[in-house]
Amino acid sequence: GICFPENVRRCEDAYFVADYLLCCKEIAATTKKLYHYVQREGSAMHSFYEGVCDDEIPLMQKQYELFHQKALTKDEEKAFHDWEYGKVLAILRYIVLYASFDKKKTFLLSFLDHDRIGTVFCTPPQEAGRKAYLAACFWRAHLYGLLSRLLQKM
Repeated sequence: GICFPENVRRCEDAYFVADYLLCCKEIAATTKKLYHYVQREGSAMHSFYEGVCDDEIPLMQKQYELFHQKALTKDEEKAFHDWEYGKVLAILRYIVLYASFDKKKTFLLSFLDHDRIGTVFCTPPQEAGRKAYLAACFWRAHLYGLLSRLLQKM
């Protein structure tokens, strides 16, 4: 009885996989790449879709709940966080690359203003580097209103 969601245009496969995993009695993991995306020009992956936040935010919550049904080990939690951080960056990149100039800010703020996503963005993995930490610092400053006060004084 599992179906692809009809009201989701982007990431519908991830919704399906999450529902499918909930039905499994056992799963196994591999490092092999077994998933192949066919990239089509003009697809939702290559043109801006204004429902991106409406599709991705609930999916990330669903994935968090799926993997946190039981307590994770420290290594598992780190792996999940690193994966989730990469997902946040991918969505931010999608917005920056494909949203029109006048809508970029609105969509970036809409996405990052979600509690869980903002928290993930503010805690980059150690391997992420200095640029990631700088971006996180700017976002925290924005959240506390410090960035706008600093810019006003310049």
